[in-house]
Amino acid sequence: MSSVPVITRTAQEHVRLSQTLRGLRTRSGLGGTEAGRRAGMSQSKLSKIETCQLLPTVDDVRKLCEVYAAPEPERVALVAAATEVREDSQRARVVLPRAAGKLRQRLGRWESAATLLRDFQPGMVVDVLQTAAYAQALTTGGLDPADVSSSEAAGSSSLSPAKSFVLIMTEGALRWQVSSPTVMFEQLDWIIETSRRPNVRVGVIPWTRAAEVFCSHAFRLYDTSAVVVETKPTPVPFTEQVDVSAYEELFAELETLASFGNEGRRELARISNEYRLLP
Repeated sequence: MSSVPVITRTAQEHVRLSQTLRGLRTRSGLGGTEAGRRAGMSQSKLSKIETCQLLPTVDDVRKLCEVYAAPEPERVALVAAATEVREDSQRARVVLPRAAGKLRQRLGRWESAATLLRDFQPGMVVDVLQTAAYAQALTTGGLDPADVSSSEAAGSSSLSPAKSFVLIMTEGALRWQVSSPTVMFEQLDWIIETSRRPNVRVGVIPWTRAAEVFCSHAFRLYDTSAVVVETKPTPVPFTEQVDVSAYEELFAELETLASFGNEGRRELARISNEYRLLP
């Protein structure tokens, strides 16, 4: 069996497990802090479980199912899923280096074929907008270059005029200071300049804008045929139409929150100017 499907399936099941647990909490009406307290874990740990940053133990899943009063069949299914994901995750570590290379090749093919690329990034500047100084600071700061984004992992991060790009970032991503204020205001000025290209739409979600939709992980849509979700230890590709459609709907909701065009450039200039005031 190829090593790529093993890792991909494991990561996909991890994502689904996290989403299901979050859905159970929402259905129960509990906030993250209270749910964590009842389950004997911190709100931070629960948040990491729900956002796929931490793989829950089987005991974690049992406790959460009890707190959420999940029906018995659902509890059994979730415990079984958690057990399988943890076992597969252990096996996947053995083949990760080989599989990662094959996955990057696959992403590279999608990158080359796609004519519309849509990115959402809540934690850093979208890779295709990064200046050399910003990207270098990420790698020297301890971030593996292969983990910066799915596009860089695929070996392509150029804004080709033959493609269309819709790139959305939160203000929080732009305020995560990388290296120095100088690196940041030069980065923001570059984003402003790039946003004027006819094939590039850059959106910023200001911190002042009330939101009813939340997404804590980055993802990229390749036309309407595939989506890559950024998780550890490797990006997770989805090609099933139900998964791609779900992320298309999510991206459309995020678009309604973002400021584009001149309005977006004003937001970017505001943040850039504030970096200029820092020592």
